[in-house]
Amino acid sequence: MIQVIRCHRQGFFTGDELVEDIRFFQFPPLSNDLLLRAATGQPMQRVPVWVMRQAGRYLPEFRDLRAKHDFFKLCRTPELACEVTLQPIRRYEGLLDAAIIFSDILVVPQALGMEVQMQKGVVSKNIWCLTGSKTLLFQGPVFPKPLSDPGNVSSLLPPSEALPHLDYVFQAITLTRKELKGKVPLIGFTGAPESVDFFPMVGHVWLHDGFF
Repeated sequence: MIQVIRCHRQGFFTGDELVEDIRFFQFPPLSNDLLLRAATGQPMQRVPVWVMRQAGRYLPEFRDLRAKHDFFKLCRTPELACEVTLQPIRRYEGLLDAAIIFSDILVVPQALGMEVQMQKGVVSKNIWCLTGSKTLLFQGPVFPKPLSDPGNVSSLLPPSEALPHLDYVFQAITLTRKELKGKVPLIGFTGAPESVDFFPMVGHVWLHDGFF
């Protein structure tokens, strides 16, 4: 449905065409609407459950897939994003009340024309444990050409031109809604302006003792 609305706003569908397309994108009815009932203040038999970073590297099937594809390829390929989104739903069937679309807030700067790389050893964090302090290295985002000067903003694409570069997100949402077959709702996320702006301006992430 989101894809249809987007296309309508861009003038791709009008009148009867839009009605037919909405019918085409109808999805199976939800068999578990617990999360939606909670969100709208309706009675529910229990508190709905979903997990932050629900699809991710704690799952062996995700690690297998990640070994074959880089992080942003998973985000930008609708079939792969759908597969990663469904992995925890399959593994913990009946225990989770929502699927979370697999993506990243940094696809927005990419759509605006910026290059984003995921590099190992960029994010470090000092972890205190019983044996003392330990420094761990993680993979983190790097912007080879950060927005280090206000004048750099003029090099970004305007939103109207950036939106088509996010088409894969709409495709992933549509595909995942179909593949869920009404088992649970599909929810998404977004980055607040301050979060999305931070990475392109700083150029990389540095964690030290648990603080930015």
